[in-house]
Amino acid sequence: MKLRPYQQQAHDAAINWIKNTTDSCVLELPTGSGKSLIVAEIANTLHKISKGKHILCLVPSKELLEQNAEKYRDTGNQCSLFSASVGETCLKHPVVFGTPVSVKNKIHRFGSKFCAVVLDEAHRITPTVKSIIVALLDHNPNLRVIALSATPYRMGSGYIYRMDENGNAYSDDKAKDPYFSAKVFTVYARDLIKQGYLTQPTIGGINTGHYETLELQTNRMGNFASVDIDRAFHGQGRLTSSIVGDIVSQAVNRQGVMIFAATVQHAHEVLESLPPGLSCIVTGKTPKKEREEIIKDFKCKKIKYLVNCTVLCTGFDAPHVDLIAILRATESVSLLQQIIGRSLRTHLPLDEKYNEYLLKRNKNKV
Repeated sequence: MKLRPYQQQAHDAAINWIKNTTDSCVLELPTGSGKSLIVAEIANTLHKISKGKHILCLVPSKELLEQNAEKYRDTGNQCSLFSASVGETCLKHPVVFGTPVSVKNKIHRFGSKFCAVVLDEAHRITPTVKSIIVALLDHNPNLRVIALSATPYRMGSGYIYRMDENGNAYSDDKAKDPYFSAKVFTVYARDLIKQGYLTQPTIGGINTGHYETLELQTNRMGNFASVDIDRAFHGQGRLTSSIVGDIVSQAVNRQGVMIFAATVQHAHEVLESLPPGLSCIVTGKTPKKEREEIIKDFKCKKIKYLVNCTVLCTGFDAPHVDLIAILRATESVSLLQQIIGRSLRTHLPLDEKYNEYLLKRNKNKV
């Protein structure tokens, strides 16, 4: 599978970096840019240049693990899965996709055969992930760490890396205790939109009213206080019904609609006003099997409206999504970008979409 030009450039930047240093690095690529294919190519290259060493690709969720592994296998290569949630903890193949808790619980099985760790959604790095890297470093002091993220910064602490691509170091007020050494590659969503790889978002609004969120206050952790969230979003029967009705009217010619609610209770209140039979809800409390079926039905277009609370903000890949309704306040710019990114993927095959883009651009030039 041939990489797109920017994907190849990202791969080359990562490989060039790790050939010259053991310091960690970050690649910044927007949602929908095909990070999983870049991960696959980086892993294959690392396996070759390390003379047979293994590569661990850590992802934060079961859904993202299965998604990335599937795309890796589409390249014609085999990989192993190491995640209790998928019922497999295998180290047979050189490239292993794992979820952090499962890997940490059986880290003794990994030993010294790993030359690198590749982190997807690296802005969500956790103490568990850090402990895995420390354990692997104990066996291999030359372990390389490569991170990918669409939003490589965190609320309250700034950038997750110390240096930019030009070797300029950020001060502590912009990057407080960053985990990674340097960002070595960046491609922006606006550039991929111009090139036809991502769709141009159109920002609209609700015409029938809105929730009162101006009084929301953040606590010392930087999050909105739960009592303020309750007051703004809960029990707003007529308002919620009116807002949802407006969403439905705007979605008449849409294929897939994702609605982001403020809380689990709010999500259920939103669901009550959506068309029955065409709508489902996913939250952190949804049983695993039920959640899998709902997501499968949504991706197969058996249902049109998918309401969620926090669980599908990052790493969720459903290219047919063409309307996002954000019915919550967001404290974080990173989170807002991740939510919007759920609808940036092109739904037509890339070649067809890109040809349409080129034809339109050329007509505009004439």
